Amino acid sequence: MASEDSSKGMHRLGEVAPELRRFVPLAGDEDERPLTEQEIEEGWSKPSEPETPAERKWSLSWVGVVTAVTIAAVVYLAVRRGSAPSRIDPEPATFRSEAEVRAEAEATLKAFHEAGDNARRAQFVLEPERMSPLMAEYYSRDGAGPQSLKGIDVYKPVRVNGHPWSWIQYHDGDMAPHVAALKETREGYKLDWESLVAYGEMAWDEFCESRPTTPTQMRVYLAHASYHNYKYSDPERYAAFRIESRTPSRW
Repeated sequence: MASEDSSKGMHRLGEVAPELRRFVPLAGDEDERPLTEQEIEEGWSKPSEPETPAERKWSLSWVGVVTAVTIAAVVYLAVRRGSAPSRIDPEPATFRSEAEVRAEAEATLKAFHEAGDNARRAQFVLEPERMSPLMAEYYSRDGAGPQSLKGIDVYKPVRVNGHPWSWIQYHDGDMAPHVAALKETREGYKLDWESLVAYGEMAWDEFCESRPTTPTQMRVYLAHASYHNYKYSDPERYAAFRIESRTPSRW
């Protein structure tokens, strides 16, 4: 498509791209070879030849192509942006200090203890629908009345399977220690009530008396013990554990 004059003009790449000058073919040579330093200097210092009409026409044609492609790209992007759904940026994360987290967890625990009935207590526990009948059955047992909270002894933030929890040890009016675990949820901290009261399918004393032979789910406190006897007397072969309820009447 280009004339012989325009072909000569295309050889002058060294004038616009100095880093490519050593690899530009010499006019009239069939083989490409690196330019010598003298040829580079001569070609660089030589004044450019006047642009011919053919070269001007060639340049204008390329300007038209580039302009058309640019316009098409702008139109395409505008149409695509108009048809594509708008991107919804996520809500910024909320960062709270440990003091703020502790205050929220302790407030939930306090509100639970100050609630006057099971319906109100259920607002502060995990799985309230499942817990409500269990709470009603548990607090109807002898000696299983609601606890009191008189002071916080230990607070510790923990993570379980990557999820934040608050572990709180507190004491009641008789200075008896209790342990509460509260899980962070979208609605705030919620109390793991089953673990708080060591809920079981039977009252602890009833369990110890009846010694059921069918599987019975019980939540208990478990600790290593040094008690070994009879065929289990070798501590190198056996481990002993002390099992008790929240109120250690029997173990």
